[in-house]
Amino acid sequence: MAFNYWPVYYADFLPKLDTIIAQYGKEMEIAGEIKKCKRTQYSIPTLTVIFYVFTKSANISFPACNDRSAELLNNLYGADKDKLKQNLSRLYKFSGLSIREKAEIEIRIASAKALFAEPGYQSGEKILQQLELKLQRA
Repeated sequence: MAFNYWPVYYADFLPKLDTIIAQYGKEMEIAGEIKKCKRTQYSIPTLTVIFYVFTKSANISFPACNDRSAELLNNLYGADKDKLKQNLSRLYKFSGLSIREKAEIEIRIASAKALFAEPGYQSGEKILQQLELKLQRA
């Protein structure tokens, strides 16, 4: 045991174990940084509202609610395609939304307003006001 087990244990197993522990620590540190970044990012509904404002202010037609549009927004925002598509469809059909979904969109419009109010982008604020009125009428 002293000649076979201990040399292999100290020369082979322990260095590998130290490497694995160090690698795990680095991965946990990176995961913590990613969580921090995700907390500071806007939510997917807010991102779709912001994109709506950008398209309206640039006089570009708002993209259709399909897989291709969701894929393009995924490339832009790096968010889940299905959730992007779902939120695009919500902006098209206010009349079919539940009270909870309407309340969520109102919250997202408010956070988008904060984004456009800081640099003083009044055109964006007007578009968001129109969107709010449209939502309230539905």
